[in-house]
Amino acid sequence: MVTGPVRVVAYVDYDTGGWIIGHAFVKQLRNLGVSVSQVDFLIREECFTAEEKHLYAHPCSMSTPAYRTKTLGWLKEGGGLDGKPMGIHSNHVQPYERVRDLCLQLLSRATFER
Repeated sequence: MVTGPVRVVAYVDYDTGGWIIGHAFVKQLRNLGVSVSQVDFLIREECFTAEEKHLYAHPCSMSTPAYRTKTLGWLKEGGGLDGKPMGIHSNHVQPYERVRDLCLQLLSRATFER
């Protein structure tokens, strides 16, 4: 049983779909009565080198009005690569130690309510 607000760390792809999944999970928790104090996305643009962006970036879908709206919402919240509707799959953050370090850095900036 959860007794207080939780902090969500979303380990999802850095693209429109990952952004949607992270926020949908928070919405589900709230619908179940779980208080969410904050949501942080583990994989962010600054996690990737210029070379990784060049090698692994993929365009976000803009093929329908719904996709376009979702992608523009993600961009408005700071998503995209260099301001463009491009994303990268989270599995390109390798090796495992790099993911661990990102997680530790994120958690070290934590402010938990008690």
